[in-house]
Amino acid sequence: MNKRIVSICIGGGLLIIFVWLVVFTFKPSLSTQITATPGVSAPTSTWKTSSTNTFGFQFQYPSNVSVSDEGPYTSQSGSQPDSLDVVRISGADSNVGIAVFNSGIVHGDYNWPERPCGEWTFGPDSGPLSSEKIIFAGEKTLHLVVRGSGDNTSPAVNNFYCINYSPNPIVINFNQPPSLETQKILASFKFLTTAN
Repeated sequence: MNKRIVSICIGGGLLIIFVWLVVFTFKPSLSTQITATPGVSAPTSTWKTSSTNTFGFQFQYPSNVSVSDEGPYTSQSGSQPDSLDVVRISGADSNVGIAVFNSGIVHGDYNWPERPCGEWTFGPDSGPLSSEKIIFAGEKTLHLVVRGSGDNTSPAVNNFYCINYSPNPIVINFNQPPSLETQKILASFKFLTTAN
């Protein structure tokens, strides 16, 4: 009887240690650099460059993709903050939105409001499918994957890079999984001046 209790205690202790190691050791590192996807080469020299000195970023895109600067957006809902600018990148294989906001919407490094970073209440879930703190283009970024609106059988799944760039936070949203073209566009994204 005593051997059985000792065996159960040792087994339970080993299980607790194993679970602790999995939970606390294998968390994604904040130092994860998401500036390029493994196996994705940088854009070719034939790609065009779009840059904005006003908000301090640039990216490259292929000639078959359109880039439109839609200007500021004034929210009608009251829960979405107004944006200072919205840039859309549209093509057969890519659909990327870049929204620029006033600095006051982010508190601390990663404390973004639900809108504009994620908007998961528009989908079937009570929260994002995943949330990860990363470094994108050298800046602290909250990466969310959320299911948004769509038909009930297959709601759209989107990525949100909520970049805490000073002086103007930026949200980049794109489809999940991102196309190879979208990955290359994101790999080319850079800030013209470093905020931190």
